[in-house]
Formats: sequence, C-alpha cells, structure tokens
Amino acid sequence: MNHPASLRPTRLSIPLVLGCLLFGPSVPAQTAPDHFAAANAKQSQWNFDGAIADYTRALELDPQYAQACNNRGNARQAKGDLAGAVADYSRVVELLPRYAPAYNNRGTARDAMGDHAGAIADYNQALAIDPDYGRAYYNRGIAKSREFNFKGARDDFSRAIEKNPRDALAFYGRGNAQAALGAQTAAIADYTRALYLSPQLAAAYNDRGNAHIMMEDFPRAIADYTRAIELDPGNAVAFCNRGLAQARNSNPDAALDDYNRALVLNPRYAKAYEDRAPVRRKLGDAAGAAADEQMVVQLTAGAK
Repeated sequence: MNHPASLRPTRLSIPLVLGCLLFGPSVPAQTAPDHFAAANAKQSQWNFDGAIADYTRALELDPQYAQACNNRGNARQAKGDLAGAVADYSRVVELLPRYAPAYNNRGTARDAMGDHAGAIADYNQALAIDPDYGRAYYNRGIAKSREFNFKGARDDFSRAIEKNPRDALAFYGRGNAQAALGAQTAAIADYTRALYLSPQLAAAYNDRGNAHIMMEDFPRAIADYTRAIELDPGNAVAFCNRGLAQARNSNPDAALDDYNRALVLNPRYAKAYEDRAPVRRKLGDAAGAAADEQMVVQLTAGAK
C-alpha cells in the first residue's frame, strides 16, 4: 500500500532541522547604545518601566554611560521614584561634574521631595556652570516660592523670562510671586501675558481670578473662574473660588450652587464647607450652615 508522502517517516527530517538550528545565522548581541536607543523609544511612549529596564541594561554593559544614567533618572522621576532619580542624577554628577542639566534635574527631584534648600543648592550649581540656563532660573523660582521667598522667586522668574520671553510658565510663576507680594495689578499683567502665550493654561485663569477678587473686581473674577472650569471641569478649587466671587457679588444662590458642585468633586474640601456655611445662613438654612461648620471642624481636626 502506498503512503502519502507527507506522512512517510524519514530519518533525514530531524537531522536537517537540527542542522538549521546549529548552523543558522547568529543574532548579534545588543550593545549599550542599542539598549539606550530602545529605552529612549519606550520613554517617548510613556513606557517608563520598559525604559528603566533598558537603561539599566545599558548601564550594566557600560557603567560610565552618563546619558543613560541621566535618562533613567528622568524616567524614575516621571514614575514618582524620587529617591531613585536623585541617586541617578548624583551618579551623573560624579561622571560629569560640569553637566548643568544633571544638577537641574536633581534639583527638581529634591524639590518634589520637599528638600527645597537642597534643590536651590543644585540650581545654584547649574547656573554657576551655565548662567544662561533659563529653566534652572524658573525651577529655582519655584523652590524659592515654596520657601516663601517671593522676592527671590520674582527675580528668578524675571531672569527666566529674559532668557525666553515666550515662557508662559515663567510669566505665570512671576504672577504668583507678584500676587503673594500684594502687587495684584502686576500679577494680573503677568497672568494675562501667560494666557496670551498659552491660552489653555487653566491655572492662570484661576489665579488671575484670585487677583481680581483681591481688587474687588468680582465680575472679572467670575469670568476667569468660569473659563478655568471650562478648561478643567473637574477642578473643585475653581468652583469654590467662583462661589466666593458670586457671594461677594451679591448672588448667594449661584454661590451655593458652585459650593455644592465643588463638594461633589471633593467631599472633603474643608474650605468649600467653610465658605458655604455663611451663604446657607444668609439663605435661611441655619441647620445646613451649622452642619457645614461641624464638617470644617471634623476635616481640620487632624491637621492641627
């Protein structure tokens, strides 16, 4: 009986396959630059875990690969691993003591960890190496603001603007410093410039609204908060702020609605309860006002 050819056993089949395995073309081993390139591609796609793995492999192959170490620090910082990021940037500084971006990057990680003094020291070092480093001025301004050094922050934001007159965030940061120093007109001018450069910057609308409230220009404040809400509908702070502006503009019903919406977004927002209480009392809801005041006590008790 004849057998189909495909089913007929042959002694040659296995040796031939093995021969292909034994003598087929070899795949070249990946180099440190190969892993670095792969990591950069993954990081550009927000795949930080994959990027970190490839940067680590690059560093295993070449422990002196400073750029891989720096970029791994960036990926770790993006993931929230601030201690790991600081360690990577510190290694870069050891390898390249004159590389200003490593000091700047370590400063941002330290600032995020609450070490504002350490961050400022890093920004100082970056600027000593590169006095034209506009981003380091901006970042130092942020750190100084967090230490309540608003004059120093204003000066740094101004230097950042000198280096890049189209830096919307530097104008926004200087606006915040101006507002903290009581210079509301100057703050409004800076927020307005920031919004000209970056019209989708919701925080600038919110904070310009704050400056308008300080100047008792409630209709403009309401307009700014409304635009902030349009850009960021989940922003409980903007609803609360607009509620305050509505209340001071003698519109308690609209104020109550805004406070209610703020509390839907953030049920533990103590300031919204605090500001809603007098509005409720004005509208004749004494029990509701008392309940809000009790909520403020409960929410702030642990913070004291």
